[in-house]
Amino acid sequence: MSIERVKKFFYLFRRMYGKYSLQVFLLIGLSVFNGLIGSLGISTLIPLFSYVSDGRINGDDPISRGFSAVFRYVNLAPSLKVLLITVICLFLLKAAVLAIFSYVKTLIAISYELQMRRKLYSKALGTKWSYLSSQKLGYLNDVIIYDVGSLSALLKQFATFSLNLSSFVIYTVTALSISPFVASATMGFGLLSVLLLKPFMGKLLTVGQEGNLTKKEIAHQINENILGAKTIKIMGVERVLAESTGKLFDKLRDLAFRFRKMRIIIDDPVEPLSMIFITVLFAISFLRPGFELAAFLVTIYLIKNILDYVDKMRDFALSANGMIPNIQRVIQLQNELEEYPEEDKGSSEFKFDSELSMKNIRFMYNKNNGYVLDGVSLSIKRGEMAGIIGVSGSGKTTLADLLMRLFLPSSGEILLDGKNIQNIKLDFWRKNIGYVAQDIFLKNDTIENNIRFYDPDISEADIHEAAKMAQCLDFISELPKGLKHKVGERGVLLSGGQRQRIALARAIARHPEILILDEATSSIDNQSEILIKKAIESIKGKMTIIIIAHRLSTIMDADKLFYLEKGRVIEEGNPRELLSNPNSHFSKIHNVKA
Repeated sequence: MSIERVKKFFYLFRRMYGKYSLQVFLLIGLSVFNGLIGSLGISTLIPLFSYVSDGRINGDDPISRGFSAVFRYVNLAPSLKVLLITVICLFLLKAAVLAIFSYVKTLIAISYELQMRRKLYSKALGTKWSYLSSQKLGYLNDVIIYDVGSLSALLKQFATFSLNLSSFVIYTVTALSISPFVASATMGFGLLSVLLLKPFMGKLLTVGQEGNLTKKEIAHQINENILGAKTIKIMGVERVLAESTGKLFDKLRDLAFRFRKMRIIIDDPVEPLSMIFITVLFAISFLRPGFELAAFLVTIYLIKNILDYVDKMRDFALSANGMIPNIQRVIQLQNELEEYPEEDKGSSEFKFDSELSMKNIRFMYNKNNGYVLDGVSLSIKRGEMAGIIGVSGSGKTTLADLLMRLFLPSSGEILLDGKNIQNIKLDFWRKNIGYVAQDIFLKNDTIENNIRFYDPDISEADIHEAAKMAQCLDFISELPKGLKHKVGERGVLLSGGQRQRIALARAIARHPEILILDEATSSIDNQSEILIKKAIESIKGKMTIIIIAHRLSTIMDADKLFYLEKGRVIEEGNPRELLSNPNSHFSKIHNVKA
């Protein structure tokens, strides 16, 4: 990992874990303490070996002199029993510290993962509809589940790295104090091995990152194809898609093989080369004056651990380098969520006594495509049923989205009893708006839960009454479990008309003041349309209803009709009165469809 990559990593690390500084410092403190205890425990072996071989502590190394001084200070004669108890106590203490460290590390990582996922998911749901609707399928899922999971793993890896680094530094200092020659030779060997393996580590990183990108592309294709499985089967392109995704599987296999091959090159030679190095080092040390076997054995044990720590820290550097893209994606998502929050400047209660109106509304999605709505003005009395018709692209659904405050008008005002709806608190507004879309969204849950839809205030009586008003009871009563019947993924176990009526029941159960039906009958059979119309008749007058429709029969009973063309209202009036006028647009389009 280059210096620039190291700087970048620690900048991103602070960005992601800055709020966990105290926890990170706690882990570092435990790491240092663990290293000290471990080093002291290993060092105790020198006087122990010396006592076993000579019956006394007679080594000339700093460790042996230190232990002799301690025994003199406490006025205690060295003995095998005392030395063994000391060694055992130190190693038990090290094990206890290590257990506490692992527990704290896991607790912090799990807490971070939970809080980060909650934070991102909550903020994502609170962003503008324009942002959510533009996201690639699976993007939020990948970041919140996969990337945040990687960040949690990285936090644990960093904790382990701090443990290894602390032990590496303390063990190296201890080894240098015992045998400067042996320790220096070992550090030189470790540095040389890192430099020799650096090119392979760079290639390993590249292959690992490419593998992760390939996995994400495979996941995206699988999700996309499962959603479109019906069309894929009807079009008979299963084999083509299987071959297309199969090429990605082949690529993933090749990358996995290359990754493993390079791991073998990096990992497998380490142990035999280390043994050769230690053997040569022993031969040289043995021939040097003042050779002490006990000190040498302990130094070699320290060296073995030092080399292990070097290997583990190298793996961490490789893993951390590979996780930089994960950190960047989470930061990017955080920035996007901060940039596109859903605005709510309102503070007033919802109160509807008289009229809902639009005054010269203009709206564009972006400057390149011009205005979708261009000077729309209309008014709907409380309790009226209004129909909105027009060709595709005339702005009907956009108008509904503005009423639901999914978008803000580019200019003009939407007024409720003469007051701008932006002054009404968004939660209050949406609690009083019911919505039934053409593309029905149902959870893979029971009919009852799909009607309740996370609103604890809706009682079973409310659900039953809403189902009755939406003409659902007939088909629900024929199901084995009635309201407890599961509808399947996106309601696939029900017909289109049944799904539409459940969505209508869901809207009615909330007792909205305004109900918007967006092409609610465009993709259902005639019998289902008749039932939907009966449902609408049963609620007419109880709430203000706005129907967007292609089927003219759906809006014939409306009190008022608005005809949109190129983002403008070019005609309005009672449907039957307009129909009787042969020069009206409604009459002409009705005759064409007839």
